[in-house]
Amino acid sequence: MDKEIIERWLEDAKTSALEGGTDYGEWLDYWSTTPDEGAPEHFALVTEFQTLLAELGQGGFDDVFAAKYNDWREQMFTENEAEVAALVAERKAAEKSEKAPAKSQPSTRRSRRAKRAAHPKRAMWAYAPVPRAILRDTTLSLAEKVVAATIADALNPGRWNGDLHVNLSQRELAKRIGSSQSVVGPAVAELRKRGILDVTLMKGRGGTVFKFRMEALQLTPTHSAPADGSLQHETPEPSDVV
Repeated sequence: MDKEIIERWLEDAKTSALEGGTDYGEWLDYWSTTPDEGAPEHFALVTEFQTLLAELGQGGFDDVFAAKYNDWREQMFTENEAEVAALVAERKAAEKSEKAPAKSQPSTRRSRRAKRAAHPKRAMWAYAPVPRAILRDTTLSLAEKVVAATIADALNPGRWNGDLHVNLSQRELAKRIGSSQSVVGPAVAELRKRGILDVTLMKGRGGTVFKFRMEALQLTPTHSAPADGSLQHETPEPSDVV
C-alpha cells in the first residue's frame, strides 16, 4: 500500500480524534461500513479505506492507527485539562489578589478577566453540530427538528469534507431516527422549502446529499430577546435539486 495513502488516512484520523469527538472504534466503524447510497467521491474513499484495511489486516491496521489515534485523543483531553487548570489557577490568583490590601483600584478590563477566569470550562460529552437557529425556531415541527439534528449528527468534519456535505439516504435517516420514510420525507421537503437544507439526489445511485445553507442559519438579535435571535428563512431559487 502506498505510504502516501496511509499518511492521508492518518491525517483524517488525527482530525477525527482532535476535532470530531469520536473514539477509534467509531472512526473505524464509519469507514468500514459501505453505505448503500451516496456520492461517488465518498464511495471512492470508503473503498480506499477498506482496501487498506484488507491489505494490512485488522491487527496490522491497528498497529499503524490505533495507538496514534488514542494518543491524539489523550492529547485533546490533556489540552482541555491544562486549559481548565490554568483558568482555575487564574481564578485563585484573582481571589487572593482581592483579599490582599489593594494598592490601586484594578481596571475594569482586569476585573472582567478575573470574573471570566472564575468560571473554568467544563468537560463536554461527544456532540453533534446541530445549528442553534433550527433548535430555536418555533415554527419548525418536532419531526423537522429531529431530522435536521440527525443529519447534523451524521456530518463528518474531516478536512476532506470541505463543503460539509452529508451522504445519507432517507431510508437510513428514518432508521437512525427510529421512524419511517413517510415522516422523514415531508420533513426533508419542508427544510428544503424553507431554504435550510440543500437536498440533491445522486443520479443513478438513489442516494441523497444534504448540505446546510449557512446563510439561512444566521442568528440575528431581536429587540425582545437580543441574546437569542431568530432564524432568517430564504426560499431557494428553482433548481434541479429536490
